[in-house]
Amino acid sequence: MINFRLLTFVDLCKTKNYTKTAANLGITQPAVSQHIQYLEDFYEAKLFSYRGRTLSITKQGRLLEEFTTKMLADNNTLKELIKSSLHKPTQIKLGTSSTIGEFLMPKVIANYLENEEDKKLIMVVDNTKNLLEKLKYGDIDFAIIDGFFRKADYQCTLLFREQLVGICAKNHRFAHVPVSFDDLISERLILREEGSEGRKNLELLLHEKNISIDNFQSVMQIGHVNTTKNLVQKGLGIAFLYRHAVKKDIEDNQLCELHITDFDVKREINFVWLKNSFFTEDCLIFLDYCRRFIHTP
Repeated sequence: MINFRLLTFVDLCKTKNYTKTAANLGITQPAVSQHIQYLEDFYEAKLFSYRGRTLSITKQGRLLEEFTTKMLADNNTLKELIKSSLHKPTQIKLGTSSTIGEFLMPKVIANYLENEEDKKLIMVVDNTKNLLEKLKYGDIDFAIIDGFFRKADYQCTLLFREQLVGICAKNHRFAHVPVSFDDLISERLILREEGSEGRKNLELLLHEKNISIDNFQSVMQIGHVNTTKNLVQKGLGIAFLYRHAVKKDIEDNQLCELHITDFDVKREINFVWLKNSFFTEDCLIFLDYCRRFIHTP
């Protein structure tokens, strides 16, 4: 069982508020203070400090948080393993973005479950920031992400580089002709919701071209890839999506790829798990399936 004072410490790292942590754990605020004071006395270091009225984690606190959250993450997985009998499958929890989950994972998961009969799998879909947070606290075992992150903080490996492509309707005036970004701003731009990696990647790309989303004639925010493709297909705007998500539509002449001058953008798709995790072997087994069954266009 994990020391209850460490559970208090980890929750306070999340909330940075003694009152909220007390409410989360069902204890009093003085009890939270006592738990933290005990840990500071034990480790002979300040774990938190105030900057004005804001509670901050010290360098020593960050170090303890890193080790404790890793221990909690492994403990959560170990708990599931112990609960499972020999006749019940072992559960693994995968985190991924919506595009990767919808267009790349089905074949991987199908082959994994066909061959690993003692396993069951849960797939969590979220953005990179939230997935890394879930990974940190053991809510998922590993993640496949397309966003930017501090690689030094994790064990990770590059799966492949995914190409971002512009798309329009097959009968659009820009179909099959060279265009520039200056040409495209006269169009309605259909893009993902705020916080999604697809949107962040597009905003970064436009910034490099000295263009803002606000420069487009109009903007439509859609949180689902298939809905975006359907709207583009009906001529209601242009969009930028990963090639995996539109490859078949382009091949079937349902959508047309925009031929944009000086545009060749690829983003890393990384497989990420916690450093020194007790369950690294399970991560590597699933990673092998990803490498075998994800085929880049």
